[in-house]
Amino acid sequence: MKKLFIPIALVSFLFSCKGTDESSSSNDKNNEGKLSACECAEIYNNNPTMNIAKDKEDMTEEDRVALTEKWAEMWGPCKHFDGNMTEVLKCAKKK
Repeated sequence: MKKLFIPIALVSFLFSCKGTDESSSSNDKNNEGKLSACECAEIYNNNPTMNIAKDKEDMTEEDRVALTEKWAEMWGPCKHFDGNMTEVLKCAKKK
């Protein structure tokens, strides 16, 4: 499990850092395209990378990378919660 988590975490981190520039910073200030904590909780609960080890032991590395990229794209509107997931996790527990 650890062998699988580290590459996925690294790829996720790299993709989350990929699009950071001045234009994305100004969009963050305008609060455009951001979702609420409970909307992000729904996305968090549907994270396709959570069940890789259980359900897909025969999955190739390319498939894992593609799944991680899909997750990075899904989580994009919720990046503003990366520093403080408390609100998202509270909503996730309610459901």
